[in-house]
Amino acid sequence: MHAKLAKRMVSLATAVIILSTLLIGCGGGAEEASNENSTKENVSAATANNEKTQDTEKTAEKKPVDFWYLWGGAEQPRVESFISAFNESQKEYEVKGLYIADMQKVKVAIAGGTGPDITDDFDGNVASYAEEGILEPLDSYVERDGVKFDDYVSGVLDTCKYNGKIYALPAGVTFFMLYYNKALLEKAGYKEPPKTQTELLEMSIKTTELEADQSIKVLGFPDFPYVYYLKNFVFASGGQFYDGSGRFTPDHPAVLSAVNMMIEYRKKFGVDNVLKFNQAGKVNEATDPFITGNQVFRVDGLWLANAIINELKIGKEQLDFGICPIPYPEGKPELANSAQITSSIFYIPSNAKNKEGAWELMKFIHTGEFNKYMQSLPVVKSLMGDAAFKDIPRFSDFAEFAKVGKFAALPANSKAVEIFKLFDDQVELAVTLKKTPEEALKEAAEKGNEILGNQ
Repeated sequence: MHAKLAKRMVSLATAVIILSTLLIGCGGGAEEASNENSTKENVSAATANNEKTQDTEKTAEKKPVDFWYLWGGAEQPRVESFISAFNESQKEYEVKGLYIADMQKVKVAIAGGTGPDITDDFDGNVASYAEEGILEPLDSYVERDGVKFDDYVSGVLDTCKYNGKIYALPAGVTFFMLYYNKALLEKAGYKEPPKTQTELLEMSIKTTELEADQSIKVLGFPDFPYVYYLKNFVFASGGQFYDGSGRFTPDHPAVLSAVNMMIEYRKKFGVDNVLKFNQAGKVNEATDPFITGNQVFRVDGLWLANAIINELKIGKEQLDFGICPIPYPEGKPELANSAQITSSIFYIPSNAKNKEGAWELMKFIHTGEFNKYMQSLPVVKSLMGDAAFKDIPRFSDFAEFAKVGKFAALPANSKAVEIFKLFDDQVELAVTLKKTPEEALKEAAEKGNEILGNQ
């Protein structure tokens, strides 16, 4: 039955009920009361049906937009709240959310033509997805609607580009800073965190504490977690992994400097001792050495503060920590506040059924509204002081740095996974003293450029 015809029939039914009630006359007594109650019930039911029909018509008039997302657990209700906010903000599109935890399933669905109109992923996949033809280029939409990116955190839009084209928009920004244990620094006679990498190494050595058997009790250097150290120090030193012609440059002086600093610390206290220490704790859990007060310096993201304060309920009296930029190389203050930036992204599949609706949702995300619901670092600087983020532990440290940081992104490369696996393997040989760093990085450069087809 058509919606308009249904509405007319409901209205007619209501009129008949009211007219019948009037014709009953003055029967009086229980019968009259019964008729009145019956009339009220019928009118209420008819009104409810009428309103339901109108709501159905309103929803039916909106064009559906299928949005698949990777956020599960406690974050899923936040995504759904964001979707509701968008649906209420305009009258043309109705977004329908679906939680899909597996990115591969999303890709398979897109390849089969049954995928979403918009979905999320990570910036490291932009290049390969673009080459596979999965992504809809957004430049024409951006130009048509006059979308501006002036308020974006510096460098974040670069995480969404490949070969000069915009293929995605950032859902949120990620960068790392240096956490430090105030009590352990003060115990060693330091009142402030290091500004330079020379100071960092000196403080790391002085604050390291050993057990009677010479194993490490307190780790001074930010070697845990190992995976967070190298790239962040390379970017903090103004380094990059590609030159202007697209050659892979893992033998860049900034890379060599970062590797050598780690080697110097490990040689001082023993490679095996450092590795043994690193294997004893789990990141962001109760056994995490920074959280237990057994690590002086730590490279990490905003989530570490949340784990300490909100999840593990550790107060300042138990762990008093500070957060500062990753130190710059000695004698190069112009590199202060340099850092790597990455992002999670939203993209529109090239075969999406409702690209215009997906783009409207993209524009809503572009304002930073999504970050309010997700309680994550906004992609726009003007939102950094918004009250929506006031309850996030140590948010202000990261928000202030987001305004002044000199951020750079790894250029998108479809072979990145392969060449960085090669790079990591060579660095592992260097920091475990099985190769000189010069040999390891030279081999990484040669083999990496072979993979890229660079002569």
